[in-house]
Amino acid sequence: MIWFEDFKLTTQRTCSSENERLSIFKTYLAGDARLVYEGFNADDIDSLDQAGEMMKQVFAIAWDQQEWILHVRDMKKKDTENFRLFAYRTTRMVRQAFPNSDENTYNSPAIEYFTRGLPEAIYSYIIIRKPGTLD
Repeated sequence: MIWFEDFKLTTQRTCSSENERLSIFKTYLAGDARLVYEGFNADDIDSLDQAGEMMKQVFAIAWDQQEWILHVRDMKKKDTENFRLFAYRTTRMVRQAFPNSDENTYNSPAIEYFTRGLPEAIYSYIIIRKPGTLD
């Protein structure tokens, strides 16, 4: 993430605090990156470096297809992520695990892996509701 290193250097010179750097960082994000960042628990982020590492954990994964399938099958919702971020992470992993599928094809496994990864009490509630999408 070359842009992130450039951002760090620039904000080291121009910002007076780490909180200011984090605030500016959030305004630079858009699309999936913004969605992911907003899904993190703000209390868990103490520095720009930590925010960057958390973002890398979501976006900088280089697995082959079989590894994606294994990881999506075993994934669980993290205590530090909200449901929207978990749904995004699940959908992204299903797309990587099954790259030749269209949206209608991967929607069903995305819902299945999402519900499997939820805590037991929530899993039971969601299964009863039979969601058609992760939206």
